[in-house]
Order: sequence, then C-alpha cells, then structure tokens
Amino acid sequence: MGLFSFLNGKKKEKTQPEPEEKDPNKLSDPGKPTADTVDLVSVIAIDDPFLITKEGAFVLMFEIPEIDMDIYGMTERDICERYQTALGALPPGTKFQMTVFEDPFDPSDDIRYFTERSEGFEAEIAYEDPISAFYKQGQALSASSISMAARTAEIYDRVKPIRRRTVLTLYYLPGAANVARNIVMGQYAEADIEEIRKGKDSAVENLEERISVLQSAFSGAGLPLVQLDPADALNAVWRTMHPFSSNDPEVTATDIAKNLVLGQEIFKKDPPKADEWTADLTPEQISGLLSPNYVIERKDMLEIDGVLMKGYVVYDFRPNRPTFMYRLNSLSGTWLGTLFVEVMDPAVAADKLSQRETQLSAQEMVKAKQGMLVDFGVRQEVSAVQESRMQLETAGQAPINIRFFVFRTALLKKELENRCREMESLFKTIGVAAFQADYTQKHLWRSYIPLGVMCTEQKRRNMNAPALSTFFWPQRKRYNEEDGIYMGFDESTSLPLFLDPFGASNNKTPTFLSIGRPGAGKSVWLKTMMTSAMIAGGRVMAVDIEGEMEEYCRYYGGRYIEVGTPNGELINVMDIQLDTDDPLIGGTEQLVAFAEAVRGAAIHPGPEWNVLADAYKRALVDREWLKENYDGSFEVLNRDGWKSEDAPLLGDIVDILRRDQSNPDAFSMSQMLAQYVGNGVYASYFNRPTTFNIRDERLVIFGLKHVNTHSSSNQLRVYLWQILGLIWSEVLGRYMKDHSTANNVMLDEVWALLKAPGGVGAIENMARRFRKRKAGLWMATQEVREFLDSGDTKKILSIVGNTFLMDQRPTEASLLQNLYSLPAGTENVLTHLGTGRGLMVLPDKILRVSVSVPKEWHSY
Repeated sequence: MGLFSFLNGKKKEKTQPEPEEKDPNKLSDPGKPTADTVDLVSVIAIDDPFLITKEGAFVLMFEIPEIDMDIYGMTERDICERYQTALGALPPGTKFQMTVFEDPFDPSDDIRYFTERSEGFEAEIAYEDPISAFYKQGQALSASSISMAARTAEIYDRVKPIRRRTVLTLYYLPGAANVARNIVMGQYAEADIEEIRKGKDSAVENLEERISVLQSAFSGAGLPLVQLDPADALNAVWRTMHPFSSNDPEVTATDIAKNLVLGQEIFKKDPPKADEWTADLTPEQISGLLSPNYVIERKDMLEIDGVLMKGYVVYDFRPNRPTFMYRLNSLSGTWLGTLFVEVMDPAVAADKLSQRETQLSAQEMVKAKQGMLVDFGVRQEVSAVQESRMQLETAGQAPINIRFFVFRTALLKKELENRCREMESLFKTIGVAAFQADYTQKHLWRSYIPLGVMCTEQKRRNMNAPALSTFFWPQRKRYNEEDGIYMGFDESTSLPLFLDPFGASNNKTPTFLSIGRPGAGKSVWLKTMMTSAMIAGGRVMAVDIEGEMEEYCRYYGGRYIEVGTPNGELINVMDIQLDTDDPLIGGTEQLVAFAEAVRGAAIHPGPEWNVLADAYKRALVDREWLKENYDGSFEVLNRDGWKSEDAPLLGDIVDILRRDQSNPDAFSMSQMLAQYVGNGVYASYFNRPTTFNIRDERLVIFGLKHVNTHSSSNQLRVYLWQILGLIWSEVLGRYMKDHSTANNVMLDEVWALLKAPGGVGAIENMARRFRKRKAGLWMATQEVREFLDSGDTKKILSIVGNTFLMDQRPTEASLLQNLYSLPAGTENVLTHLGTGRGLMVLPDKILRVSVSVPKEWHSY
C-alpha cells in the first residue's frame, strides 16, 4: 500500500512500532547506556552570555547565517573571496575555532503543515450533509492536503536535504590558577564554579575587543556573524555530541508522516528546548542534557548512539595555494570538520622562516661536503620556506596557523569504509595529506566539539588568507516565510518553498505573473496556486477563458459561473462597490470603463466623460440613493441601506442619456450602448440585475469558453471587463466583512484582458489596491510581447511584485533577459527549463522552483 493510500485511509489508532531488523554490518546495539558519558561534556555552567567549561574557560559562539544564494547570486568562488576578505582583515593575535556540522532538516513541520490542514477540513465538514457542495469541497481539500503531506515526505526521503552550519567559537582561559583542584579531578562543587565565575569581568574585558575585531572583519566581507545565546550555543554543542549521518536516516519522513496522521509523535532524539537551559542547572544536569547515551571507542572509529565516526588529522597541504577544501561538499554522506585558527605576526613569522631557511641550507651544505646525495624533499621545503618568506616581506600577508580535523560518519561499517575511501581519494586530488587518528578517536572528537578545547595535540600548519578561504562557507538560505503558502520546491535547497504574498516586507507586493511558452505548465502552476491558497485558508476567484478549469472546479466543489450563454448567469455592470469612499467617483469610473470596453477606445475627461458622470448621478437620484441640493451638490442618503440587487441598471443610464436630446455627446453614448439595453442584442446579458451571490463562496470560477468560441473578440473583452468589475466589487465587500481571510484572484491568459480598453486600468487598479485589502492577484500568459506593446501594458510589469518565468522560446527568452535585467546566461536557462519548472524572480532574489504536486491536486 502506497503512502498516500495509507494516509488517505487513516485511522486514529495507537499502533506499536514494528521491531527493527538486526543488521549484520552494525557494530553493536547496546540499547541502553553502557558507560558513564559525563566526562565527555566539558560544559559545567551557564553564565549569560557565556558557557563555562571545566577547564575554566569562558566560551562565546557566533554563527555565519545562511546566505541569500539564488541561482545567480553567488558561486563558491564568490564566497571564497568573501572569506579571503574577512580572514585578511584579522589582526595578529586573533584566535578562534571554526566548526562545520550538519543539522538535518526536520520534515515534521512541513508534513504537519498539510496534515493539520487536512484535519481542519475534516473537522469543518464533520456535521455537514454529505451530499452538499460544502462537504464535497472540504473532502477534496482534505484529500489534497494529505496527498501533499505524502508527496513532501517522499521527496524528503529521496533527496534527504541537509543544513550545514558554520559556528565560530571564541574562548578565554584566565589561567590554571583560577581553576579549582576539585574541578580538574572531575568533581563539581558549587563553590568551585563560583570561583571560576569570578573571572567573568576579565573574560568580558578580554573578549570585547576580540568580538569587535571578528565581527567587523566578517561583516565587512558580507558575512555578518550572529552571536548565539547560551541556549543556542548549547544546542550547537548538543548537535556535535549527537552526530548525524546523512543519506542514512534512522527515522524516515514517511514514518513521520504516518505517525502524524495516526496522532502520534515518532521518537526522534531532538535537542533540548531553549527554555530547558537555565542558569541554575548543575554540571550533572547539563551533562544529562548534552551527553549521548553511549560512546564506544575502537582503534580506528567511534560509535555514538549508533552512528559510526572515523576522524582524520590533516597535517600537510600547499600553504600558499587554495586547497579547494569546499569540494568536501561533493562527498556523499556526512562530513564534519573543525579548524583552530591563530593569526600570526608577519615580522615574527618571517624571522622564524628565515631561521628555518638558514638551518635547512646549512644542513644541505654539510651533506654536500660529506658527499651525500641531494635530499629533494629538503630542497622542496627550502623553496616553500623561501616563497612564504618573500610573500610575508613583500606583501605583508600575515600567516595563519591552523589545526584541521575532519570526520566521516555512517550507520554501517561497510558504508563508513566506502565514505572514508572516497574522502581519502579527494584529499589526494586536492593535494592534502591526512592520517587516521587511530587510538585517539575520542580525543579527536572532543577537539571537534565547538568549545575551544583541543584534546588532540597536533602540530600547527601555516596558511595565508587566500588558501584558507576555500575551507568553509555558509549554507544556502531556505525560504520558508511564516504564514506562507506552498509555491513548489526550491531546487537550490530541495525543500518546500513557502512565500507569504502579504508579508511585512516593504518590497512585498501580492501580485504574481507567470510567463511561459504553450505547454510550459502555466495553467498547472495557476491551478496549483489556487489549491495552495485554499489549503492555506484563503478564497479564490478565477477567470477561465479556455474552459480548462471546469473539471477542477467541480472536483473542489466550487461555483462555476458560465457567462455569456443563453442560460448563463447574469452580471449587472452597474453593481455597487460597497467600500467606495465616494460612490459618485467609483460608479462613474465603472460606467466609463464599460463604455471604453464597448467602444474599443479610451474616453478621457471631457464632454463624453461628463455626460456619463451626470447620467450616473441622475440614476442614483432616481434610486433615492442621492439627493440633489439647491446649490447643485449631491448628498448621499442611507448608505448603509444600499443593496446590490437594487443597483441601477445600464438601461437606466441609457434612458437618462436619451432624454438629453440637445447634447450630441449624450446621444452618441446612448447609441453606442443601445445594443446592451432594451431590445438590444445583448440586453438579456447586460441589462439585468446580478443573478447570483458569491459573497461566502470559497472557490468561484467564471467560465468564458462559450464567448471565446462563438463571439467576437470585442464581445469577449466586454464580458471580461464585466467580470473584473464584479470581482473587484466582491473583493471589497468580502474584505469589509472579514479582514483576516485572504482573497486570491486568478487570471489565466491575461493577454486577452490587456487588449481590452479599460482592461489594463482594471488590472492596474487591482494590483495597486489589493494589498491593503488582503487580496492577491495571480496572472498567467504566453504572450510576452503584449506587455511591451505600449506604455499602458508596461505599467502592469512595473507593479508585478513576483514573476515566475517558465520555459520560453528563444526570442521571448532574450526579451525577458533584457526586460528584467537578468544576469548573462539566463536566456539559455530559460529555453531549457522543461515543463513545470521556472525561475521565481522576487524583488531581491531569483530562485529555481519546481512545481511539484501529486495528481490528487487535479492541477494537470
């Protein structure tokens, strides 16, 4: 049975987990702690902002945050240059530890997002009539939510996305004299800890300047450091003490999804919550929270709670040339690394190098006099020393002493051996020499923990900033905005992308436009966004010109309103806009826009505009909604009593225009609108009150297939305008009734609207005013050039906040690259994206996104 089948047929039952099969490759499975692990934990106290270790050190941690790395934002080379800038700005005497560890992305929240919404829809319809449209809609949305939970879990298990974190540790050790004897012996009396705490003032004084230097150097290179509070720092320690092995998860996302549906939380050993780390914790309590259940040390590996680890000491590399250590990222599975860094004084280093050069040269001279063969290894060392000394003396580059340790992890012994061979091969390729830390694996592991404690003695090696810059770099940022809706999978992180169209960011505009060639997947994208919006709790109104959404609407229990057919629904083009501050202005603009759509040309303020405005005022007076005063002004009457069904009709306007026989503009306007009133051809569609109420509908789709197939393009545009006017009125009315629920308007094949006089203005009006009424505008088109034909259509592009560029024909790709000022090479990318994938161009970044949804969403 597939995962979706299981989830869709879920039962709220408590089930016992199946017993795990014993793997012959697993070294051991003790089940319970086999030895005391207290001595492995160095932290004995919390003294905000410090952690205090049993060595008497005060420890602070900083993290390089995830970096905005869109598809064209930065490459490894760009980031290495930033590291080089930061390292080159560090003065002599700077010391810190830099640790890289992997923190697995927990799929629970992403899966829970959909499972909780499924439960919400099930609860919503629990007491509804099973044959009602509302029940059908809830069932469909529940099924779509649970199928997306299954899809998310499957992608997590297939891709296994990992977050790599980089933590910098500063530490201050006042001196051995300040460390109580009992603590050194492994006993922790409160008095001893208080004795260490007396050194806090000196620690603050010592570290303040070092912190400033470090933050200034990294911030100046565009890598701002974030100081971790004690709870975050302890959780970083926890992660390094509970190593993870990527590509070998013990708990799959599929298991998590099943258990969430069953109402159970699957057991995962997660780090303690932030509120568990309190200043009054004893050393034993801290150790209990931090330490793993068991640690078994063997000659050449460690086993920590079932994870196997093998450590290496890197002891030789090319000191003044990049080692391209970032290629460790290409390894399959997990690698962990830590680097102890100390920036040296160039003058002192040059003097030592000069002494070493003299010593080596003297040795060579003695050997030559004795007739011994030339030692080419010594010759190479002399050359390297000379090169380093010359760089120090001429360029003033400060040498950086480092000690570098690397670990590989796996769950099975055979897999660990394979991964170690892979890393050893990489070391040879990039010119790095390393040895396995046999018999000292535990010491090496403790040196890796980001506490500034080095338990493994290792000779220092020197590098310069350019060479060292290739060692570590930040992780790509995941975009997962609070209250966001599902947009697809971000291909740079392999994680679901959630964006909030109504976020607080000043540059956030809730207007989206998808552009792509026929067959690129625009309609699928639009329907996916419709489902995402409804799952997130929003409501949707859409315009379907081609008739492709009828089955989709039927599946989700929505209201499909066919417009322009003999038996179709009717819309009063003069329907009121309930939240219009000035009904005269709003109604006049509505009437003028309709007249523009009929004529096929703009009507500017002037005589024709004035006769329409006057006719609208007279119609409202006839309805007793306005009162004309003696001075010619108008007064609004009983605004709260206005109702949509009582709104003036287009025929009322035409009658008023006809009565003004002396005015040629009024006569011409009445003639132009005559076919829509009285005995006109289209009077039965346009001169009638609105025949439906959609105020409380979750999904409404206006179908125009009949008009698109059987009517002229002019009539299609008039109907489109008519629908847009109603949608705008609905958005306003819904927002007045409910400020919290988002309304989303979806316009497929928007090029047809852009051709309609008044269409550009209507879309522009929506795009500019929707944000303040919690409404989003989503558009799709294949006609790129329609946006470039005139200044009016270009306005739409200027107010679109987010563009999804899907697969393009070469000519359109070139246009788009220039239009959006995209980086060189984007044109080629746009022509090779394939169906269902695209570039999400946001105000400040570009993401590569895959629209991945299960068939149960009925988007295809």
